[in-house]
Amino acid sequence: MQIFTGMPDPWTFEFSDTLPEIWPPSPPIAIGGSPPDLFVLARNGDTTRRFDLCYMSEDYRCEPKAIVWRGWFVFGLGGRAILWRDSATHAIDLGCYFGEFHPGDDWLLVTSGQGIVRLAPDGRIVWRNDELGLDGVLIFDVEGDVIDGQGEWDPPGGWEDFLVSLETGEALEELPDDEDQDA
Repeated sequence: MQIFTGMPDPWTFEFSDTLPEIWPPSPPIAIGGSPPDLFVLARNGDTTRRFDLCYMSEDYRCEPKAIVWRGWFVFGLGGRAILWRDSATHAIDLGCYFGEFHPGDDWLLVTSGQGIVRLAPDGRIVWRNDELGLDGVLIFDVEGDVIDGQGEWDPPGGWEDFLVSLETGEALEELPDDEDQDA
C-alpha cells in the first residue's frame, strides 16, 4: 500500500492491488471496466472516495499516482492520465508511460516517458509535446512562460536539457532575453 498526498489539496491517496478490508465503506467509482486492477482510497478528513481502476491491456505497469487539482481527481496510471469529476471521466493517452504531475493554478502538466501534456482547468488538452525524450522526461522548474527540464535520449543516463514554452508547448532555443522583455 502506498500513500501519496496531493498538494495543495489536503487529500491523501492509498493504492492497493487488492481491496483492503480495513478501508471504510465507500461506494466504488469504477473507471475503465471490470474487474479492477487497482483500488484507490481518497481521504479528506472524514470524506472518503473509493476508485476502482483498470489498466489497459497494453499499459505499462509503472507506479500509479494521484492528485486533486481544480476539483478533478487525477490519476497517472500506465500510459494514461485519467481525470474524474462529478461522474465525468476524461482519459488521456500519453503515448508512453506516465511520469509525474506538475500543477499550477491554471494548468496541469503531465509528463510521460516522451513528453509533456498541458491540461486546462476544464480537463481539455491545451497542447502536447511528445518530442522531449525517449525514456523519461523531468520538469525542474516552471517560471513565467518557460518550462525547464530534461529528457533522456540515450538510456541509461543520456539526459539532455530542454526549455519549452508553457503557452504553446514549443521547444525554445534559449531563455527569453531580459532586454527583449523590458523593451
